[in-house]
Amino acid sequence: MALTGVAVSLAKAGRIDRALRVAQDAYQVAQRIEDAKVRSIVLVGIAGALAEAGQFDRAIEVAEKIDDVIERLKAFATVSAVAREKQKR
Repeated sequence: MALTGVAVSLAKAGRIDRALRVAQDAYQVAQRIEDAKVRSIVLVGIAGALAEAGQFDRAIEVAEKIDDVIERLKAFATVSAVAREKQKR
């Protein structure tokens, strides 16, 4: 979903407030996606965007809501990778 990419880019650019608003918009859209697999993939992106914005607790909350086990694990891995990267900075 394009919104998640925008949210990640905004977070990386330091525009955290805007990134969080876009991630929230993406989450609202994701809730209306009927296909569980597609919804899961979108939620992975949202979790990553929230992690990039430093909102790790919220990112984990989103990851926990992912129905597809493999996609849920991808979300946790993404959040973990972003946290490690942010520690290095």
